[in-house]
Amino acid sequence: MTDTSDLQIIIDLSQVDPDLEPEELESLTNSLKHEISELVEDAQLVRESEIPEGGKPALAGFVLGLLKTEVSVKNIQALMGVLQDRFGAKPIKLTGEKDGNKVSFSLEVGRAEDLDKVVAAFKKLAETAG
Repeated sequence: MTDTSDLQIIIDLSQVDPDLEPEELESLTNSLKHEISELVEDAQLVRESEIPEGGKPALAGFVLGLLKTEVSVKNIQALMGVLQDRFGAKPIKLTGEKDGNKVSFSLEVGRAEDLDKVVAAFKKLAETAG
C-alpha cells in the first residue's frame, strides 16, 4: 500500500445468502467489486493462496464470496454505506488489516450502531498501525 492511510479490508459475502449457488455468489462478489470500484484503491477476488490455513475451499483458485480491497480512511464510511444499502440486515464478515495488525467483525450491516463501531475501529486501526 502506497498511502499510509490505506487499510486492507476483506469483505466476506459467503453468509449473505447461504442458499446461493457458487455461480450466484461469484456474480454477487463481482457485482460488488464493480459497485465499489470508485471508493477503493483496489478490489480483487481473494486467491486460494491468500487465505489462512483452515479457511474456505476455493473454486478455480479463488475463494467464493471474498473480496479484498484497499481503502483510504476517508472512504471507509462511504464503503460501509454501500454495504448497508446493498445488503441491509444480512450478515457480512469484515476483516481489516494494516501493517500486520488485524481487526475482524461479523455484523449485520443494516444496524447503524454496528456500522458506526466498525468505522471507528477501522479508523483507529489506520491511526495506530504503522
